[in-house]
Amino acid sequence: MLCASAIFRRPVPIAFWQNIAIDCDPLVTFELLEDRHLVEDAPSKYERLVNQHNLIRSVALTFLKSDGSTWEAAHRQAAHLWLTAYGPASDASNLEKTRGYLEAFAHYCEVKEWEQASKIYTKPVGSDQRPLHMQLLVCSYYEELIQVSTRLAENITTPIKRVCLNQIGNAYRNQGQIEKSIAYYQQAFEFAFDTRDRIGESRALGCLGSAHNSLGKYDEAIEFFKKALKTAREVGDRQGASTYLGNLGMAYHHLGETTEAINYYQQALALARKNEDRAHEGRILGNLGGTYQNLGNYQLAIQHHKEHLKIAQATGDRQGEGNAFCNLGDAYSSLKDYRKSIAYHQQALTISREIDDRQGEMQDLNNLGISHQNLREFDVAANYYHQKLKIACEVRDVRSECEALSNLGNCQIHLHQYREAIKMIQEALPIFQKIGSKTGESTCLKMLSEAYHKLGETSIPLNLDQKL
Repeated sequence: MLCASAIFRRPVPIAFWQNIAIDCDPLVTFELLEDRHLVEDAPSKYERLVNQHNLIRSVALTFLKSDGSTWEAAHRQAAHLWLTAYGPASDASNLEKTRGYLEAFAHYCEVKEWEQASKIYTKPVGSDQRPLHMQLLVCSYYEELIQVSTRLAENITTPIKRVCLNQIGNAYRNQGQIEKSIAYYQQAFEFAFDTRDRIGESRALGCLGSAHNSLGKYDEAIEFFKKALKTAREVGDRQGASTYLGNLGMAYHHLGETTEAINYYQQALALARKNEDRAHEGRILGNLGGTYQNLGNYQLAIQHHKEHLKIAQATGDRQGEGNAFCNLGDAYSSLKDYRKSIAYHQQALTISREIDDRQGEMQDLNNLGISHQNLREFDVAANYYHQKLKIACEVRDVRSECEALSNLGNCQIHLHQYREAIKMIQEALPIFQKIGSKTGESTCLKMLSEAYHKLGETSIPLNLDQKL
């Protein structure tokens, strides 16, 4: 029992030790280990969890590894226990709710059972039954997603390898490391091409388009989306085709070519309805609403956002529901009805927190900050930006981090806290420069100039003065 239980990487219930033991009475053996102080209790709010002292575990693992068949059997039994006997608390985070799958995945990897590891990677989890890798992405558990995806991608040659590479790219893209994400998307495309996986090719091309869209390289994004669309149509992938039509609409929207954007959105909408893909239909309606909002047709925008909301609520699409509330908040903000905007953004924030959507939560906090700023409630706005900054640091999203710092600096200028504002803006400036955001860099420099001016310090630090 002592050697076999060393296989666990983290504290586990007593039953795990008792069920992994071989050729012994589990109750008596566990009591014996306790009497000899070879069991350590771990902090837990609920059931008793136990583990081993690191030194003891190291020695026990060495003994266990000396017998290859016992070593492998222990890992398989540990994986089985994590998949069948692990029960997270009702108030556990989404990460803890996926803990059993992550631990089982690690045990199968240790004994090189890559097929079993692949099954866990793609296993539907959670109330919305997303594959494990998608659950990690949506909940912003990027480090965990990169770890499991990398380990699997390095050891398999099945089509799931392309999914792993794309998901590593998605994790880096969501953290603002766009160039790094492109490298992985390119690997995914090359793997799909070499293995003649046409659908995989279109997926990777679509991801490359999204990455270039994030860089503001909309013309290049359009080329990738068109190639992805062409491939999807050739292989009869109607769902993919609908997605790429929507992405083309988004890219043209960013270019300010609203006629083209609406044309592609309408094509995407028609195909989504033909596919009976209600979730995508709702997203396209939301995107159309955003385009009409940019055209100044706020009532038509609100109509589309409410249609999106209705579909999301009818289908139980909580993330879509949150996005619809967010878009409605933006629309009412454009109408300068900031109180109504705040009400919608608060509903969006509630949903983001309920589903543990960290990216959505940051966006909602930012929107609430902007609305309160527009009402000149700078202290309230600063509180929301502080919350966004805390999350951005936790998930290592550098772009969101510097945006929060910049917005905080702006609030502090209005609150006459000029020294604090300078400190925040000087933290944001090098990050904007590093990620190549000219707009962010310019905004920071202007705010620094204003803050120094308010302090009566006409002599701006040389490195800043040169940039100005």
